Amino acid sequence: MYNSNSTCNQNDIILECMCDCIKRLISDYGTGIFSDARRAGALIGDYLTDSRVANKKNLLRRSVSSGALAFIAQAGINDEQYLHGRKSAITLLIEEEFMAPEVAETVLVWFDRALGRTVVAVKKASPPPPPPTPPTPPTPSPWELEAAEKSRLISSIASYCRLIGEKVNEATNMTDDRALKNECEDIFIRMASIQGLDKNFLTVGQLKAYEAELITAYNRLGEIIEIARQPRVRELPFITTVFWGAPMTYVRGVPFTLMDPMHGPVGYYTVACLEYNGMQYIVAKQPPYQNLLFAFKLINNMLYLETDASIFPKLSGFCYDHGLN
Repeated sequence: MYNSNSTCNQNDIILECMCDCIKRLISDYGTGIFSDARRAGALIGDYLTDSRVANKKNLLRRSVSSGALAFIAQAGINDEQYLHGRKSAITLLIEEEFMAPEVAETVLVWFDRALGRTVVAVKKASPPPPPPTPPTPPTPSPWELEAAEKSRLISSIASYCRLIGEKVNEATNMTDDRALKNECEDIFIRMASIQGLDKNFLTVGQLKAYEAELITAYNRLGEIIEIARQPRVRELPFITTVFWGAPMTYVRGVPFTLMDPMHGPVGYYTVACLEYNGMQYIVAKQPPYQNLLFAFKLINNMLYLETDASIFPKLSGFCYDHGLN
């Protein structure tokens, strides 16, 4: 039968015998003996003579002969230095003497007791408890999902109606184009009709359709504003040039003559005096060709036929839109 008291007594005997051996060795030679690991190991057999621990003699000799205990040969080491050396000794015994960690710890306990060192085991900090798992929110019902989507759509529609009202005012004030002004007015009327609906009685599908329509209208107003920001054609009451000291004023309906390199003097009459992108232009017709418009740009008091395909349509289009042809 296993006797726990017998085991405890045996451990006490081993501890007492080992501490006594180490103490007598230090008493005779001082702690410096452990710096001479081979000699210290050889002396173990002379100092450890108790037959009760004969089976532990080789363990103590191996530990001392390995040099693992040389750290205590330092005179007057403090507790921190002792703990550091003790840790290194255990590592050496495990890795080079192939001792089990608990056996290496037992050997160091013998020396702790013999040297009167109190070693406080540093307990590893317990890991912090994991954060509590948040409760899983209940899965919303189809009715709740539909109600949330309707609320979002109603809010979105209200926001777009407000933005469209602001954009309509901005676009209308920026453009002189009658067609664009009319388009802005149509967008505003349609927006106001959507704004006046009782949306609580509309389905999610209907609300999505109105939202998409408002988004398209909002984007179109942005395009109109960009168009309005481009240089605009503006009508002038007259344009005056000075050639060889003689002023010449061009007014709508007044005829004038220009020299053509191939045909000589050619007669025109003024349809409109215009300004576009910082340049002045005279749009004119020849009496024989009532369906044709000619545009001349003014440069250094001289008129030059405008042939730029990106400018002439703007000038002629302005004349047609304003009934100046």
